[in-house]
Amino acid sequence: MSVELSTIDDPTIATEPGALGELIEEAVRRLAADPTAVPTAEELRAASTIPELPYALSIAETAEFTGLSAHTLRYYERIGLLDVPRDPSGIRVFDVASLRRVVFLARMRASGMPITQLRRYVELVDADTLESLPERLAIMREHREALLRRLAETQVALAITDYKIASYAAGPTPDDIEEQK
Repeated sequence: MSVELSTIDDPTIATEPGALGELIEEAVRRLAADPTAVPTAEELRAASTIPELPYALSIAETAEFTGLSAHTLRYYERIGLLDVPRDPSGIRVFDVASLRRVVFLARMRASGMPITQLRRYVELVDADTLESLPERLAIMREHREALLRRLAETQVALAITDYKIASYAAGPTPDDIEEQK
């Protein structure tokens, strides 16, 4: 049986240290090779499946798996973004549901969602009511618009960078040489 989790698709690497970061790096390399490549819904679904974990992960294992620090995981728990189960000794045990939440939080933070907005969204998700759906949708739409604005700004910065690289690669012009004299 498979369980959904953000970007893991290969059971052989799902529990390896740093597996999540490696998958992210691969996605970035793929997009760099073809900036127009947009994953299909099927690819996203396939990339979000991992097998059941044979055991719950410790905070150190979760930190290594996700690339987040143990301090960040504790902070997310302290401010109410995570509700991590504990074993009889009081030690955090990250089950699949906890990992799914951690990966989602990491994605939203990496994409620039403010903690206050993320806290509100998590609060609505945890309430698990039909009445919360419109507000959840509004939060995600607002975040998407912010992402699109930043993406456009980044594309302009990339174009300027490419222009400068091309200028330097072409070498100095005769006018540049004259100005140096």
